[in-house]
Amino acid sequence: MLLNYCHSGTLTNLFSSRYIREVLSGIINPNIGCNIGGYMVNILAYADDHVLLAPSWRALQQLLDKLQVTAGDIDMCCNSKKTVCIIFSPKCRSKIITYQFPNFTANNEQLSFVNKFKYLGHILNNSQLDDANIYRERRNLFFRCNSILSENLTRNCHCQRI
Repeated sequence: MLLNYCHSGTLTNLFSSRYIREVLSGIINPNIGCNIGGYMVNILAYADDHVLLAPSWRALQQLLDKLQVTAGDIDMCCNSKKTVCIIFSPKCRSKIITYQFPNFTANNEQLSFVNKFKYLGHILNNSQLDDANIYRERRNLFFRCNSILSENLTRNCHCQRI
Protein backbone atom coordinates (compact mmCIF):
# COMPACT_ATOMS: atom_id res chain seq x y z
CA MET A 1 0.00 0.00 0.00
CA LEU A 2 1.42 3.38 -0.99
CA LEU A 3 0.50 6.25 1.31
CA ASN A 4 0.63 10.01 0.73
CA TYR A 5 -0.06 12.64 3.35
CA CYS A 6 -1.81 15.95 3.31
CA HIS A 7 -1.42 18.49 6.05
CA SER A 8 -3.20 21.64 7.14
CA GLY A 9 -0.19 23.95 7.09
CA THR A 10 3.05 24.60 5.24
CA LEU A 11 5.81 22.31 6.44
CA THR A 12 9.50 22.74 5.85
CA ASN A 13 11.72 19.68 5.49
CA LEU A 14 12.88 19.99 9.09
CA PHE A 15 9.36 20.13 10.52
CA SER A 16 8.13 17.54 8.05
CA SER A 17 10.78 15.03 9.18
CA ARG A 18 9.81 15.66 12.81
CA TYR A 19 6.13 15.05 12.12
CA ILE A 20 6.77 12.02 9.95
CA ARG A 21 8.95 10.56 12.73
CA GLU A 22 5.98 10.86 15.09
CA VAL A 23 3.72 9.10 12.59
CA LEU A 24 6.26 6.30 12.08
CA SER A 25 6.79 5.72 15.78
CA GLY A 26 3.02 5.50 16.25
CA ILE A 27 2.65 2.82 13.57
CA ILE A 28 5.58 0.57 14.41
CA ASN A 29 4.17 -2.46 16.18
CA PRO A 30 6.11 -5.69 16.61
CA ASN A 31 2.89 -7.73 16.52
CA ILE A 32 1.75 -6.64 13.03
CA GLY A 33 3.92 -7.02 9.95
CA CYS A 34 5.67 -9.34 7.55
CA ASN A 35 8.66 -11.46 8.46
CA ILE A 36 11.56 -10.21 6.35
CA GLY A 37 14.92 -11.71 7.22
CA GLY A 38 13.78 -12.58 10.73
CA TYR A 39 12.47 -9.07 11.45
CA MET A 40 8.84 -8.01 11.66
CA VAL A 41 8.47 -5.16 9.16
CA ASN A 42 5.23 -3.23 8.76
CA ILE A 43 6.33 0.05 7.17
CA LEU A 44 8.87 1.25 4.62
CA ALA A 45 9.36 5.00 4.58
CA TYR A 46 11.19 7.61 2.55
CA ALA A 47 10.36 11.27 3.29
CA ASP A 48 6.56 11.45 3.24
CA ASP A 49 6.05 8.33 1.08
CA HIS A 50 5.23 5.21 3.05
CA VAL A 51 4.45 1.61 2.27
CA LEU A 52 2.50 -0.40 4.83
CA LEU A 53 3.14 -4.15 4.89
CA ALA A 54 0.82 -6.69 6.46
CA PRO A 55 0.22 -10.41 6.03
CA SER A 56 -3.59 -10.14 6.10
CA TRP A 57 -6.46 -7.81 5.29
CA ARG A 58 -7.32 -7.35 8.99
CA ALA A 59 -3.72 -6.51 9.93
CA LEU A 60 -3.46 -3.92 7.16
CA GLN A 61 -6.74 -2.28 8.17
CA GLN A 62 -5.45 -2.15 11.77
CA LEU A 63 -2.31 -0.38 10.53
CA LEU A 64 -4.44 2.06 8.53
CA ASP A 65 -6.61 2.79 11.56
CA LYS A 66 -3.52 3.32 13.70
CA LEU A 67 -2.08 5.61 11.02
CA GLN A 68 -5.27 7.65 10.91
CA VAL A 69 -5.23 8.20 14.69
CA THR A 70 -1.49 8.95 14.86
CA ALA A 71 -1.55 11.35 11.91
CA GLY A 72 -4.72 13.00 13.22
CA ASP A 73 -2.97 13.76 16.51
CA ILE A 74 -0.56 16.07 14.66
CA ASP A 75 -3.19 17.49 12.28
CA MET A 76 -2.23 15.37 9.26
CA CYS A 77 -4.24 12.90 7.24
CA CYS A 78 -3.72 10.20 4.65
CA ASN A 79 -4.44 11.45 1.14
CA SER A 80 -6.87 8.75 0.06
CA LYS A 81 -6.89 9.92 -3.58
CA LYS A 82 -3.16 9.16 -3.89
CA THR A 83 -3.14 6.08 -1.68
CA VAL A 84 -3.36 2.73 -3.44
CA CYS A 85 -3.46 -0.92 -2.40
CA ILE A 86 -1.72 -3.81 -4.10
CA ILE A 87 -1.91 -7.48 -3.17
CA PHE A 88 1.08 -9.73 -3.70
CA SER A 89 0.10 -13.37 -3.94
CA PRO A 90 2.33 -15.97 -2.31
CA LYS A 91 4.74 -17.79 -4.62
CA CYS A 92 3.15 -21.11 -3.68
CA ARG A 93 -0.31 -21.00 -5.28
CA SER A 94 -1.70 -23.51 -2.78
CA LYS A 95 -1.32 -20.88 -0.02
CA ILE A 96 -3.71 -18.42 -1.71
CA ILE A 97 -6.79 -18.14 0.46
CA THR A 98 -8.90 -15.79 -1.66
CA TYR A 99 -8.67 -13.52 -4.68
CA GLN A 100 -11.30 -11.04 -3.44
CA PHE A 101 -10.73 -8.73 -0.49
CA PRO A 102 -12.98 -6.15 1.16
CA ASN A 103 -12.10 -2.53 0.44
CA PHE A 104 -9.70 -0.79 2.75
CA THR A 105 -10.70 2.57 4.18
CA ALA A 106 -8.73 5.62 5.26
CA ASN A 107 -10.40 8.82 6.44
CA ASN A 108 -13.75 7.06 5.87
CA GLU A 109 -12.99 6.76 2.13
CA GLN A 110 -12.42 3.56 0.18
CA LEU A 111 -8.94 3.01 -1.22
CA SER A 112 -8.43 1.74 -4.74
CA PHE A 113 -6.68 -1.50 -5.71
CA VAL A 114 -4.07 -1.45 -8.48
CA ASN A 115 -1.98 -4.07 -10.27
CA LYS A 116 1.13 -1.87 -10.34
CA PHE A 117 2.44 1.46 -9.12
CA LYS A 118 5.66 3.43 -9.11
CA TYR A 119 7.40 3.90 -5.77
CA LEU A 120 10.68 5.82 -5.54
CA GLY A 121 11.32 5.29 -9.25
CA HIS A 122 10.74 1.55 -9.16
CA ILE A 123 7.65 -0.05 -10.67
CA LEU A 124 6.06 -2.55 -8.30
CA ASN A 125 3.50 -4.98 -9.69
CA ASN A 126 1.49 -7.82 -8.25
CA SER A 127 3.11 -10.38 -10.57
CA GLN A 128 6.40 -9.76 -8.69
CA LEU A 129 8.32 -9.44 -11.94
CA ASP A 130 10.78 -6.70 -12.93
CA ASP A 131 9.78 -6.71 -16.61
CA ALA A 132 8.22 -3.22 -16.55
CA ASN A 133 11.27 -1.76 -14.81
CA ILE A 134 13.71 -3.47 -17.16
CA TYR A 135 11.76 -2.25 -20.20
CA ARG A 136 11.68 1.32 -18.84
CA GLU A 137 15.41 1.34 -18.06
CA ARG A 138 16.28 -0.16 -21.45
CA ARG A 139 14.18 2.51 -23.19
CA ASN A 140 15.93 5.23 -21.15
CA LEU A 141 19.33 3.79 -22.05
CA PHE A 142 18.51 3.86 -25.78
CA PHE A 143 17.25 7.43 -25.46
CA ARG A 144 20.46 8.56 -23.71
CA CYS A 145 22.68 6.77 -26.23
CA ASN A 146 20.81 8.32 -29.16
CA SER A 147 21.11 11.76 -27.57
CA ILE A 148 24.87 11.37 -27.13
CA LEU A 149 25.36 10.01 -30.64
CA SER A 150 23.30 12.71 -32.32
CA GLU A 151 25.11 15.41 -30.31
CA ASN A 152 28.52 14.03 -31.32
CA LEU A 153 27.50 13.73 -34.97
CA THR A 154 26.34 17.34 -35.16
CA ARG A 155 29.59 18.56 -33.51
CA ASN A 156 31.86 16.54 -35.79
CA CYS A 157 30.07 17.38 -39.02
CA HIS A 158 32.01 20.17 -40.75
CA CYS A 159 29.73 20.55 -43.71
CA GLN A 160 29.40 23.84 -45.53
CA ARG A 161 26.21 24.91 -47.15
CA ILE A 162 26.38 26.13 -50.69
